Amino acid sequence: MLKEFTKEERRAILGITFAVAVRMLGLFLLLPVLSPYLKNLDGATPELIGLAVGIYGFAQAFLQIPFGYLSDKYGRKPIILFGMITYILGSLMGGVAQNIWSMVLARFIQGFGAVSSAMTALAADLTREEVRTRAVAHIGASIGLVFAFSITFAPVLAGWVGVPSLFFLTAFLSLVATLY
Repeated sequence: MLKEFTKEERRAILGITFAVAVRMLGLFLLLPVLSPYLKNLDGATPELIGLAVGIYGFAQAFLQIPFGYLSDKYGRKPIILFGMITYILGSLMGGVAQNIWSMVLARFIQGFGAVSSAMTALAADLTREEVRTRAVAHIGASIGLVFAFSITFAPVLAGWVGVPSLFFLTAFLSLVATLY
């Protein structure tokens, strides 16, 4: 499966794939369980629950292009590191949020680490042209697998360990991916 890649390409693609998968895990694990959980937070209204769920995607969409530009200007790894640390911080904040406004802020900070474009660009930088499409396909396939896993198992995990623990889990996995 990864035979066509050199050792360096394989290591890079596996690391980038892991980092992207962890980021998507943080998003997808929360999709089926976040809204019901948010109803129990102080100050929650349907509008603020919608804001807390949607602001992550808004921050991601709004910042993808600027972060891509910044990664061109200052280098991929510093921008990815900044984004991952920001995501970890937002995840930790989400895990301890006691009211809806702190959760809105946590989700915005999670989304603020919009480094998917920088990660994809790094994958392109670190692979030969003839295998680049397959490298990006591996990253994309991991997103699909994480989505299927998350939608299936998130309610079970949330019932077992609680929604705040899902935030802490993704913070920990993001830290591991960042260190890698």
